[in-house]
Amino acid sequence: MKAKTFSEIKSEARDMFSFILISCPDWHPLLKEMTTAKVFNDMIDLLMALLERTKTDEAKQWLRICLQEVRQSGKHYEEGDLKGGRKVIQQAEEHFENAFSKKPIVARFVAGDSGAALDSEKGFRSEAFL
Repeated sequence: MKAKTFSEIKSEARDMFSFILISCPDWHPLLKEMTTAKVFNDMIDLLMALLERTKTDEAKQWLRICLQEVRQSGKHYEEGDLKGGRKVIQQAEEHFENAFSKKPIVARFVAGDSGAALDSEKGFRSEAFL
């Protein structure tokens, strides 16, 4: 069997995020062998494969965060906390996309010593953010 390319693994991971959000834990009857643990283990394997092949430190950092969140989401699902599981898997998907984004990710809000917050895009200062 031919080894998967980096792009194929990335595509499979993207599909897996959607599959988890749509199907977990109410698997289609045709997927008799499917379990939450199996799906999350498969997802972790995909992320580990990507982490091994990723070259930049920034991408590796995003993938590590994503991996941690996938594990946390799996625990939520296993404990029956579907809302928590869905929330965390969506965060993991965002961090996954950050790993491969061409746009630099920068902080948008910066807090000053006085406690005021500065929105770097709009120049808005407010004490309300704190």
